[in-house]
Parts: sequence; C-alpha cells; structure tokens
Amino acid sequence: MTNQSSKFSVTKAIGTWALLGGLSLSMVSFADDAVNTNANIAGSWVFETGRYNGNRCHLTGRMTIQPTDNSNQFTCEFTTFERCPGQYGEVEQVCSIMVEGNEAAFVSKIERIAKQTPRPYGYAPDDWRLKIQSNNEMTGTLESASRAYVLFRRDSAPTS
Repeated sequence: MTNQSSKFSVTKAIGTWALLGGLSLSMVSFADDAVNTNANIAGSWVFETGRYNGNRCHLTGRMTIQPTDNSNQFTCEFTTFERCPGQYGEVEQVCSIMVEGNEAAFVSKIERIAKQTPRPYGYAPDDWRLKIQSNNEMTGTLESASRAYVLFRRDSAPTS
C-alpha cells in the first residue's frame, strides 16, 4: 500500500539494535525533511490501518508508549483488533521503539492471542515504520504478514 502523505525512501542502514531478548532490527534512515524531531511520543495512542489482503481486512488498536532512560528509545504495549470477512482477532503485543529524528521503528512481540474467530488462524507480530508528524499524530506503514498504511492519533496528553 502506498502512503500518500509520507513517501519513504530508504537511504542508509543505521545499524543493528538488540530488542526484546534477542530480536534485532536493522534500522534505516528515511529521506524526508524533519517534521518534528522534538515530539514526545510517550502516552496513549489509537491507530487504524488502511485495507490490506485484497482490500478485505483492516486493523485498529490502542497503544501505550513508555519512555526509557535513553531519550530515543521507548517501550510499548498494545492490542490489535483485526477484522476480515468471516474472521476477527484480538492480539496483545509488546514492542521496543527506536526514534531517529522524526522516524520511529517499532519491533513487536506477541504476548497473547486473546481471541480469534471463527477458529485460530495464526498471527504475525505487528511492526511499524512511522513518521512523527507532531505530538498528536504519526503516519507510516504496518509491516507484518501484510503491509498497509497506518495512522496513529494521540488518545491522551503526552507523558514524560
């Protein structure tokens, strides 16, 4: 899916970052002008993806982002609600976030599949590549078993 408001192009690898007890991520820098590099992303967020899987499915959810001792790293907990024709799922996940300028890379780990109907169908962790637009909005891409545009909106005031 193409992100109409923010087109990312990979320009260089920044390095490998250890996450969640052994998971690793090769960070990338994106060629875009910095929008808001001082935004505080800690706090509560809601998100919704565009359609994926042949324009049949979409994902919504709630996320809480917590700061760490490192100003460009965060942790998070979130629940996703996936809706596709004839199937529904709720998945609880945790993630680590690395912020570089106005770009945020999220690497997630499934904690619990809370519900899948009509029967279990499996689920891949939901990773995100986002551009921090402001203290109240982030846009980018869901990078999981499927890819889709995503919009994150602040659900409460920023926390420190």
